Amino acid sequence: ADRLGPAVLQVFNLVYRRSMRFLKMQQIGRNHFSMEQAIPVPRHNIKVLPGFLTTTYVTENGVLLNLDCIFRSLRTDSVLEFINNARNRDRDDYRKTVEKELIGRVLLATYNNKTFYVDSVRWDLNPRDTFDREKGGRVSYKDYFFQQYNANIRDLDQPLICCHRRRQNRDEFYVPELCSLTGLTDDMRADHGVMRDLKERTGLPPEKRLRQQISFLDNSMKNKEFVDALKKWQFCPGEPPRPIQITGRVLPPPPVIFANERKTNQDENRAGSWNIRNDPLARVPRVDSWVVVAPPRCTQEVNRFISILQQG
Repeated sequence: ADRLGPAVLQVFNLVYRRSMRFLKMQQIGRNHFSMEQAIPVPRHNIKVLPGFLTTTYVTENGVLLNLDCIFRSLRTDSVLEFINNARNRDRDDYRKTVEKELIGRVLLATYNNKTFYVDSVRWDLNPRDTFDREKGGRVSYKDYFFQQYNANIRDLDQPLICCHRRRQNRDEFYVPELCSLTGLTDDMRADHGVMRDLKERTGLPPEKRLRQQISFLDNSMKNKEFVDALKKWQFCPGEPPRPIQITGRVLPPPPVIFANERKTNQDENRAGSWNIRNDPLARVPRVDSWVVVAPPRCTQEVNRFISILQQG
């Protein structure tokens, strides 16, 4: 393991991630997610995709695979609906809003579950426009998606989304009606209801997280195509693959000193918690200049906070 350099580890990581396609997992960005096990959040037009982060690295115990449960949100409405909603909110300036939200983001093509990055929104093109097929002459985008994927495009005035494939040095065009947003918009991140519902579905306690990781490892090692793909590179996880166990230690809680040198120890019933609510501080620093930074929507809370500080 000591002789393995960064290049070898990079190959290990690449081989493992590419082999995950045999597990019917969809790659979004650098990680893989299960489309079949999506968790619906219908209240917010979202579904949560469970997935796994995998990284290989060298330790004193040899080459280890770091495996962790992760999640990715996926909108159940189409990109076209997002564009139409932006147009309804601000008809004169909606194009800037759409471009700001879409360019640089990862979208999912719903007809084949493939992801792509958005490089631009082509307002000058629509599904009626044509392109040259490798075989068969010119065809419109509307006819191509119907013939290839049996997808009937209803809105013929919508723009097209461009993804520039740098390795091939060519542009690919997608129809917003047939694509979904991945991740969260800024408005959704600012919505406490959305974030609360997502946290309920993605916040795993340690025991459940470990069970899911072990279950994933067991199921993956039962997949012959996955195992054969790893064995071609002599990359064989242990049998059976299990989390490595190490010896840990618990540090004693430090005492907290208050006024008159009175010491308060940690609450025995709550680890990492001290009974300090009614205890005066040993030394109160003087703060002559201070500032409060907060979002505009929190004006009422900020005023209440400042009022409490002034009373103290």
